[in-house]
Amino acid sequence: MRALQHANEIRSGRARLKRELALARVQIEEIIARPPESAKTAKVYDLLLALPKIGPAKATRCLTHCRIAPSIAAVEMHQALVKGAIIRVASQAAAL
Repeated sequence: MRALQHANEIRSGRARLKRELALARVQIEEIIARPPESAKTAKVYDLLLALPKIGPAKATRCLTHCRIAPSIAAVEMHQALVKGAIIRVASQAAAL
């Protein structure tokens, strides 16, 4: 029962995070740099899709270009340059 409650909290937190991204209340840079508990298992692709003006094509292009792991938990310190690239691409895509 405890595992189910924890999973529900994570899903609720992730949904809240996506809403905040869509409303520009939080920046993807912050999430990638210091992911909250609910975002640690989130897919980077899903978070990119939550951003305004980024659809499936731009999100896929960004991940392919950056050669990034699909989940934030897999984006370790040795991928700091990749984090920077995602942030730049996401910012540029949002500006289009």
